[in-house]
Amino acid sequence: MKPKINIDWKKAIFFLILVVCIYIIVAGGLALSHPLPITLAILLLLFAGDQVAANIDYWLGVRKRRKEEEKEKQSQK
Repeated sequence: MKPKINIDWKKAIFFLILVVCIYIIVAGGLALSHPLPITLAILLLLFAGDQVAANIDYWLGVRKRRKEEEKEKQSQK
């Protein structure tokens, strides 16, 4: 039997975009003479990406709970 793998495609696409942004920063040569700005830029992108992913999870959970509540109300009527 094949194991089922659940992939959250919205998060996967978001982090792919984040990786591309980091690559552009690195390939663009942002302050190649000093590594501190590039390190700070990458950390900032990672923290921002983590926050956005957490917000996506929260809002998807809220939407799912609302749908479940609506189903319960419909079934009670």
